[in-house]
Amino acid sequence: MLTKYDPLKNISANMVFRKFFYISLSVLCSFIFMTTTLAQDVNSLVQKAEQGDANAQFNLALCYEEGKDVEKDMVKAIYWYSKSAEQGNADAQFNLALCYEYGKGVEEDITKAIYWYAKAAEQGDADSQINLGYIWETGKGVEKDMSKAIYWYKKASEQGDAGAQYNLALCYENGKGVEKDMGKAVAWYSKAAEQGHAGALSQLALYNANGLVEGDAIDQALHLCTKAAELGNPTAQYNLALCYANGIGMEKDYTKAVCWFTKAAEQNHAEAQKRLWDIYENGVEEILKNQEKAAYWKKKYEDNSQN
Repeated sequence: MLTKYDPLKNISANMVFRKFFYISLSVLCSFIFMTTTLAQDVNSLVQKAEQGDANAQFNLALCYEEGKDVEKDMVKAIYWYSKSAEQGNADAQFNLALCYEYGKGVEEDITKAIYWYAKAAEQGDADSQINLGYIWETGKGVEKDMSKAIYWYKKASEQGDAGAQYNLALCYENGKGVEKDMGKAVAWYSKAAEQGHAGALSQLALYNANGLVEGDAIDQALHLCTKAAELGNPTAQYNLALCYANGIGMEKDYTKAVCWFTKAAEQNHAEAQKRLWDIYENGVEEILKNQEKAAYWKKKYEDNSQN
C-alpha cells in the first residue's frame, strides 16, 4: 500500500540544491571568517591576491562572482578561483569544479569539473565527494562507473554527509555497484534519517510497515512517515494520507487524509492528484462532492501524466 521513494528524482534535485547552496554558504562563511581582510578595500584584497595569497584569491573570486564591492565579473571570478585552486585551496577547487560542471563563466567541461572535484575530494571535501559519486553513478558526461561512485559515496558518508549516506543506502538496497545487502542499506538509511533526511525517513517507514526491520512495525512506520511528511517529502505525505484514509495504525480520518494528499499533490505527486480528483468527484466519508475541485485536480493529474 505504501509507495516507494523515487531515488533518481531525489538525487538530482538534492545535488543541484546542495551545489548552489554551498556557494552561498561559502560566501557567508568566508565573509565571517575574513573579518580583517574584507574590512579593507578591494584594492588591498587584490594586492594580497596578486602576491599569491590563496585565501585572498578565493575571496576575491567570490567578490567578483557575487558582485560584492565590485562589479560582477565571472571572467575575473574564474581567473582568481583558478589561481587559488592551483595552490590547493579546496573551497576554490570546489567552486571552480562547479563552474565547469554547469558552464558558469566558462564553457561547460565535465572533464575539468571532475579534475577539480577530485582535487578537493582528496582533501576531504564532502561536497566534492558526493558530487563525484553522482557524476559517476549517472554518467553525466562520462561513462558510468559504479565502482568510482561507491568509492566517493563512502568517503562522504563516513564524514557524515546525509545525502551521500542516502545514495549509498540506495546502492546497497538495489545491488548497484555493490553486492545487495539490506542490512547495510538499513544502516545507512538510519544514519541519514538521524540527520532528518526526508528520503531516508520515508524508506525506513516503508521498511517498517512491511516488516523488513525490527520494531513495532506500524507505530514506527507512522512515526517515521510523519517526520518525513512534516519535512516536506511528497511520497511520505502521500503515504501518511493513505494511512489516514484506510485507518492503518490509527482511526480513519478523511479530513486529515485530504490534508496530506493535498500537500503531496501541490508538489506534483501524480497519485495524490488522482486521489483528490476521485475524492472530490465522488465524495467519501465526511468529504463532500466538489466538482470544481475535482476538475482542478483532474487537470493537474492529466497535465502531470503527459510530462
